[in-house]
Amino acid sequence: MSDTLERDLGAATTMLGGRLDEDARARLRAAVADPCEATWDAAHTIILNGDVGLGLTLWQAVIAVQPSFSFVAGPRFRWVDDPEHENGGYSVPLSGWSSTPGADVIRTAIAYATH
Repeated sequence: MSDTLERDLGAATTMLGGRLDEDARARLRAAVADPCEATWDAAHTIILNGDVGLGLTLWQAVIAVQPSFSFVAGPRFRWVDDPEHENGGYSVPLSGWSSTPGADVIRTAIAYATH
């Protein structure tokens, strides 16, 4: 990974003002290294800047740098009632992301959110 990305990840803050843990950094690095549905899904909710409103997530930062991404639909699920299940049911995926951002957009969004 680039030194710039590592600098930006080091500047990211959580809702409590701390630094991102290694798991969050690894998921963000994976989204840049292999921008696919699986890595995007694992990283899109990570808060990059806890000082902005209720926290600026990667998804919100991507929308800020690529406004057309605001029309992208996230995964959809359907709930199945099941009294035998410990939660009274479970969710079943219906569809995945309608689109995912590329590595350059993700890098730009991380830089935007952290500076």
